[in-house]
Amino acid sequence: MEHRATLHDLKQGLELRTGERHVLIVGRPSAYRLEIGESFFNTASAVFLPDVPLEMQEGVADRVQFDVNDLWAAFQSAYPEYANTLWNTRFVPPDYAARKTGALLLMTLLRFQQEDPAYRLIIAGHADRAGGAGDNQVLSEARAKTTLAVLQGHRDSFVALCKKNHVADDDAVFVGYAARTRAWPCDLEEGAQAGPREIRQFQESYNDQFGAAVVVGKDAVFYPMAVVKAGGLARFGERTLQLAMEGPYPTATSADGSRPFQLFTRWYAFILTYPHGRLGQPAQVT
Repeated sequence: MEHRATLHDLKQGLELRTGERHVLIVGRPSAYRLEIGESFFNTASAVFLPDVPLEMQEGVADRVQFDVNDLWAAFQSAYPEYANTLWNTRFVPPDYAARKTGALLLMTLLRFQQEDPAYRLIIAGHADRAGGAGDNQVLSEARAKTTLAVLQGHRDSFVALCKKNHVADDDAVFVGYAARTRAWPCDLEEGAQAGPREIRQFQESYNDQFGAAVVVGKDAVFYPMAVVKAGGLARFGERTLQLAMEGPYPTATSADGSRPFQLFTRWYAFILTYPHGRLGQPAQVT
């Protein structure tokens, strides 16, 4: 009889019947490493960026002071010639423009995990040698946690971590990415920081992606913000719904004043939760 096992199975022990011939095929463990380089984090920030930071896009040489003095002294003592060469050589980053964006790297991870859920994902954060060892340890852990929050879709955890570990340059990367990939009206001049106007335009465009998701039984319909703001009536199965805004929130109300179960959400979150859902077209509003 043929049995397939892993080293873990062998350590745990296998039960085999006596009096029979057994063939054990032991599978070798394998692991893959997908590096999300520091190009997707600004210096001193744990905000996972969708694109390459501004200061790294041109691959400009930079000199970073080595912080762990005891280790450096020992290194100089053991390998003086190599240490002096390393100390006096500027580090030139690679061509970051040729690298995949942070968003694509995360999609690659998610698809790999979906296709083969047997693999376990280990996320390890790291930082460069600038700053103290204690601060870099905190920053490394925060970067790993924000990456995990994005992968798991934990919005609140991501926001909380970003509030503790962010820099002004993060805003510029996000608004620039949204302007380039989604044509949102928040584009920046090259090398410029995001000001109140660009951030407001980003927020308004982001909020317009929300809508009212109405769910009754097996039927689920998403009404985009533009449809709700237009007001009027919409058909939902046998019901007629009045679409309207209550302050910043979209609502759908039945003719008798009751409200079916509804969510204030974005389209992508709605369709992931309700794969059978459909989009409420503007033509449904009369």
